[in-house]
Amino acid sequence: DPQKMNWLNNFYIKQLTEENYWTMISPFVKKAPGIENFSETQLKTLSNLFKDQILYGAQIIDLIKPILSPTYAFDEEATTLLSSTEGKQALSLFIEKFKLLTTIDGPSIKAIFKSIQVETGLKGKALFMPVRLKLTGQLHGAELANIIPMLGKDMTLQRLIG
Repeated sequence: DPQKMNWLNNFYIKQLTEENYWTMISPFVKKAPGIENFSETQLKTLSNLFKDQILYGAQIIDLIKPILSPTYAFDEEATTLLSSTEGKQALSLFIEKFKLLTTIDGPSIKAIFKSIQVETGLKGKALFMPVRLKLTGQLHGAELANIIPMLGKDMTLQRLIG
């Protein structure tokens, strides 16, 4: 039963130590496009974001690809979000506040989103999706507060502004 096999794989992957997980997953990570722009530490951090959800090793490639090497072929929904007044406002305010950060970590990223929400009343898709789309080219994925610190300030700004 493939479904049961995948469930068991996931169960045992979750039990692995970080070191054993990296040993298991690294051959697959090394096949992902765009890894040359990231250190092994960054790749480990990124891979760990998906530890609880992967069912088998090769699956990691599709999960990390949008973060390592995003493609920006947007569908109608994504284009609408980016071109909307709210989307432009959220993105502009995020960039403005992000540039001022001296420490790039999960709590500081969450604080930026919270302050934009308080200032503008934006929430949900209108708040998070424009930033996610510019960073990964995807509407869904890992939490931005985990992705952005891994990308670092320069690469995050390059993707947001570019």
